[in-house]
Amino acid sequence: MQGEGLNTKSSHRCLKAIKARLRNKKVLLVANDVDKIEQLEALGEEFSWFGHGSRVVITTQDRQLLSSWGVKSVYEVELLKCYEVRKLFRSEAFKQREVDPVGLEQS
Repeated sequence: MQGEGLNTKSSHRCLKAIKARLRNKKVLLVANDVDKIEQLEALGEEFSWFGHGSRVVITTQDRQLLSSWGVKSVYEVELLKCYEVRKLFRSEAFKQREVDPVGLEQS
């Protein structure tokens, strides 16, 4: 949807436009860093307008928020260790497995 000109001032109108474009399409919705129930309520109480096989991923630090919303499956993700962060960064940023340790220290 990027670049398609969703320039609405009202979040309600914006949500309505998103629903119209995604109606009955298989989607992956990621609601990142949710900390208020109102953020989830803005999406509506049910996601029936999504197509079959759609998934909703909610990231939050508030487990109670998830249970109050009726989330069925909760996965707790552990933080990466420092060396794992560097390895992931190298693989994504430089598309390589190994990098010169001297160059890494300078960055």
